[in-house]
Amino acid sequence: MKNIRKLLLSPSGRIARIPFIIGVVVLIALYMVQHYIYPHLGNGLTSFFVPMVFFFFNLHIIFCISGKRLHDLGRTTWPLFGMFALLFMTMMIVGLKFGMLEYFESVSKLMSDPVLQADPEAMRAAVQPLEQAYQQNMQANMHKIGPLLTLVPLAFAIWLATAPGQKGDNRYGPNPEPNK
Repeated sequence: MKNIRKLLLSPSGRIARIPFIIGVVVLIALYMVQHYIYPHLGNGLTSFFVPMVFFFFNLHIIFCISGKRLHDLGRTTWPLFGMFALLFMTMMIVGLKFGMLEYFESVSKLMSDPVLQADPEAMRAAVQPLEQAYQQNMQANMHKIGPLLTLVPLAFAIWLATAPGQKGDNRYGPNPEPNK
């Protein structure tokens, strides 16, 4: 248990391929548990804060296992930040392609209407159909979106899982597989 805690929660040092793969499998299992828990949280503050806490917890785990694997390759964590930037750009392009800009433009026009500004209920009633249309468009295109958003982290994880580590010690610590 101590080793798994160090694997998932400590960003220092280096890890070999097998511990990295174990960390990824544990992270995937954690995602699956979260995916099961979220629908049961209800509609209160809990449904807002629990996913936010898990989001940052997941980021920390990703940083720890990927960072240590990058350290084993003799690299800094900049490729990890590059992967996140590429993933963010992909999400923005997908959002723009499937109506995000039009949605925000329409909502912006509604928010500048003085009659709607005076009546929060009327504002909500005017914005709700726009939200529903955008969400329906995204859901209808999820079969196109999902693979795009999965490809970037999957390719990065495969690269980390297959790349050989540096032999011997490096500036990030001793070789995690001393017999190699």
